[in-house]
Amino acid sequence: MLIQSAVDIAPYLQQWYEEDISVYVFDKEKALAAINHPKLNLGVYVGQPLEDLKSTMSYRTITTQQRLVGKVDLTKSQFGIPYVAISNPIYDQTDFVGGMTVVMSTEAFDTLLTTGEEILAAVEQISAAAGSLADAGEELSANTQEMSKETESVQKEIIDVAKITGQMKSIAARSNILGINSSIEAARAGEVGRGFAVVAEEIRKLADTSKESAVSIEENIKKVQESVGMLVDTFANLAAVSEEQAAGISELSSALDQIRHLAENLVQNGRKEMSI
Repeated sequence: MLIQSAVDIAPYLQQWYEEDISVYVFDKEKALAAINHPKLNLGVYVGQPLEDLKSTMSYRTITTQQRLVGKVDLTKSQFGIPYVAISNPIYDQTDFVGGMTVVMSTEAFDTLLTTGEEILAAVEQISAAAGSLADAGEELSANTQEMSKETESVQKEIIDVAKITGQMKSIAARSNILGINSSIEAARAGEVGRGFAVVAEEIRKLADTSKESAVSIEENIKKVQESVGMLVDTFANLAAVSEEQAAGISELSSALDQIRHLAENLVQNGRKEMSI
């Protein structure tokens, strides 16, 4: 009979599990095998009537003919110790003949639950920090893009100023020519044109000064333009990096949400107890 095979194999199950376990086999009325582990002794003995074990998972499996898994805490255990029970019905072909129950310590279970709770708490903290970092990254990206636009605008204005210096040089050149022509005409006029010659000389000096100023301004503008150009490139690169970082942080937040969801499921499932 299949149930006899279960009785024969029960003593070997303790060797196959890494955890400390106890194994029990029942027919419809009594215990046929009771392999109590020293660290997990429920006090069940061979021949013990099922009526004595009404508060156990084994009794429920025999009466319902269903596979049951549950964590029995200390307040619900009739044996004075907490445990996790896995109880399976035994069928000989289509006939229900009994059941086998494997009982293990709650230590590993509780450790797993505690670990899950710690992971959940840690992930929630990291997730919150990542969310703040993502917000900061997006704000930085937006600010950097705005600054990049502003520097590009400044660059355009500098180009416009550079055009003005070109006009200044052109005016200085024309003024210089005008001064030369005026000097020539003053020389032709002789004594009468002496005063006009002074004015012509001042015009030439002003033209030279304007030209020198325009050249100096042009040189300074070129330097500023080069600096602003470098600044534009820097902000453009920074904007691109900021966008990548914001996207990466967003992906990290999404991954953390998934981990948090898994940890929540682990903890919620671990906290569920099947009533005995």
